[in-house]
Amino acid sequence: MKHPFFESVQDTNGNVLSNANVYVYLTGTTTPAKVYDVDGNLKTTAPQMRTNEIGFFYFSVDDSDYNSDQLFDIKITKSGYTDLVIRKVKLIPRFSDVNSSATDIDDAVSKKHAQDTDQYLDKGGANEVAVADVKDAVNKRHAHPIPDSTPIVKGSDDSTKKVRLEVDGLTTGTTRVITIPDKDITPADKEEQAYTESPMIISGGEIAEGTNAGTFKVSALTALLRTTDSPTGKLEKVTKDAEDNISIPSADTTYFVCLNYNSGSPTISLSTSNPYEADKRSIPIGKVRKDSSNNIFYLTGGFRFQDGIKKSHQRAKELREIELERGSTIAYSGTNNFTMETGVAYSGLNRFTLPSYDSATTQFTMLYRDGSGGWTEESRNTIDYSHYDDGSGTLADIGNNRYGCHYVFRHVGDGHVYVVLGTGSYTLAEAVTNAVIPPERPSHLDDFGCLIGCIVAPKNGGEFTKVVMITSQFFSGTEVANHANLSGLDYESSGHTGFAKSGANDDITSMTGLDYINGSTTNGYLILRGDSEATDDFKLYDSGILDLPKQSGCRVHRSAIQSIPNSTWTKVNFDTEDWDIQSEFDSTTNYRFTSTKAGKYLVSASILYNTVADGTRVDIAIAKNGIKVESAISYAAKADAYPTVCVTSVLNLSAGDYVEIETLHDGGTSYDVSDDNKYTWLTIHKIH
Repeated sequence: MKHPFFESVQDTNGNVLSNANVYVYLTGTTTPAKVYDVDGNLKTTAPQMRTNEIGFFYFSVDDSDYNSDQLFDIKITKSGYTDLVIRKVKLIPRFSDVNSSATDIDDAVSKKHAQDTDQYLDKGGANEVAVADVKDAVNKRHAHPIPDSTPIVKGSDDSTKKVRLEVDGLTTGTTRVITIPDKDITPADKEEQAYTESPMIISGGEIAEGTNAGTFKVSALTALLRTTDSPTGKLEKVTKDAEDNISIPSADTTYFVCLNYNSGSPTISLSTSNPYEADKRSIPIGKVRKDSSNNIFYLTGGFRFQDGIKKSHQRAKELREIELERGSTIAYSGTNNFTMETGVAYSGLNRFTLPSYDSATTQFTMLYRDGSGGWTEESRNTIDYSHYDDGSGTLADIGNNRYGCHYVFRHVGDGHVYVVLGTGSYTLAEAVTNAVIPPERPSHLDDFGCLIGCIVAPKNGGEFTKVVMITSQFFSGTEVANHANLSGLDYESSGHTGFAKSGANDDITSMTGLDYINGSTTNGYLILRGDSEATDDFKLYDSGILDLPKQSGCRVHRSAIQSIPNSTWTKVNFDTEDWDIQSEFDSTTNYRFTSTKAGKYLVSASILYNTVADGTRVDIAIAKNGIKVESAISYAAKADAYPTVCVTSVLNLSAGDYVEIETLHDGGTSYDVSDDNKYTWLTIHKIH
């Protein structure tokens, strides 16, 4: 018969202790006891079990293995906590399967609990013990109900009034809570305790170039490694001495540097794949590579998860500082005021909610340089739209038809709002280009806050021409921007709602955002050209005609006749170029057109044969990447005829595709393709 024991384990703060080791010994020895798990499996090696995710463990012993005099010691351990030992636990009762009188039960319970139970068992006299009375006595002793399934039944002979008690619920069926206090541990122990959920490098293990050419070295290290190839395998703290002159097998190959458990004596090896994927006893600690000249490249990294949350926070802070995640949209309001919606910002892993803001009711601080390395601060409700910061300490005027940049910052903790004046009087395009984080600003704006966005506004205010949010959202103003800064344009009205040519010969001489623009004094056209180029890229006439002088295209022909064998598809070797705009036709080796850009290409070709027999069939085909995709046929109408055959198609080409022309005849002997470029030719032009 098996006799169970089960407990729940917590620390002194009431937190459950999962994954704690449970050892069961024969009392007074270190001999592991034979115990059975919840599934009845025999466990003979300590620790025989571990607590589960809620700190609970269970086992039983069998009275066929031990008699009732055998006592047991139960030891519970977990890294970072004081070991707890429960000594001389009696698991097998003396009266496990006997009929007992009320006195026997009273005696048994008293010996187990060192208390007299007569007051509970006397209710009906020594021979009148009711089932409910026994359960009541036990329940009061254990502060835990005996389950209804625990058999407490009267004997078969009612006249004896004896009670038989099956004690599986009496002496061992009560769940207790075991509290294990924290122990005083060294910093090194705390470090180990903090990392017990994952294998990793605890300290050391730095990779560097080795002493000998083409090698590397690894410094002394301490690590936690799994002892078995399992993602939940036991972790063991190991150390390894420094190792130098570790060879790298092949040049120009990247290797993982692997730390292997090796039965507790760690080794270093190399692998072209992550070792942890193949064996949970090995972890990557970095990468190495060498070139053919034995130059060494190395990176220390891999499984270094100490203070993982702190490292994540530090990474976020160093990469981004404080940044706006969403919201806080800036808008024009009232008379030259501005508002901000609610928003969310992050400082590392810390989240901040930014309340809405209205400069009409809450002042902001305007900032500009004071000319001596400091900053001037002014409390305001409206932005100074008519000035910019020239660094002198006194503000400069923004020019007519020009714009200022006004950078809105906000502290994420105290909520203070700041506006830093821009440093120039800009055209609209220049203002938008400069609507980025200003290079000079007080340090507290970065230490306590972040840029929300940049307001681009005209000299006299009255509107926001554009708001460029730091979250890369662009918001246009409510009115059409003033384009008077574009020189050389004749306007129908000062309100610039449109413009028109006042005469046939007006030139367009400048326009922001184009590399090069010119105009004709006779026909009127617009051309685009790279600054350093002599050839137009694009020309649009006022008549609507469009020129693309650099569009892909070629025309080629034969310089001499070419003999074509009977009944054999043969490539026509066009060896002379009439033009080849992008140098895409090979007229010397492969006699093919190779596209440099993807698109639709119009392909046309013609072939003239010199004197063939009556009824001879001649074929022509367009081949794309060596595969014929279009073809045409012609027949000689009489003897000594000169048959011509033509083909045209539009091909969809990717960059790198090539086009060739092939021909075939069935004249029974070799015939010549003419070299007359009026009849034998190929043209290819990109049309889309």
